[in-house]
Amino acid sequence: MCVIETDSYAEVWEETIIQKSRKDHKCSCCGTTIKSASSYLYHFDVFEGNASTEKMCMDCLSDRWKFTAEHGGYVPCPSSFTMMLQDCIADGDEESEKIWEPMLRKIDDRIRSSR
Repeated sequence: MCVIETDSYAEVWEETIIQKSRKDHKCSCCGTTIKSASSYLYHFDVFEGNASTEKMCMDCLSDRWKFTAEHGGYVPCPSSFTMMLQDCIADGDEESEKIWEPMLRKIDDRIRSSR
């Protein structure tokens, strides 16, 4: 398992799973369209005084839950999840080859299909 170190944290961090979207949204992680009437994660944070909101599709959220469980509870925001996943992958590492590389390929496939 890779080690994730951070020296800064959000002043505010709130996440809610919206059960039924009222309109289409774009996933901040993979860029796919979250269709109206679909479930998604709504993320709000304030970091260094700047507020931001993001949305995450349920496929990316499922991957992020797996990543978080294996990394001591560290939860990346939706838009930085793929970057964290890339940073975690090490050449020749068995865990990377079995878990993280396939997960990143699935997300990359969703990104390509959303274009």
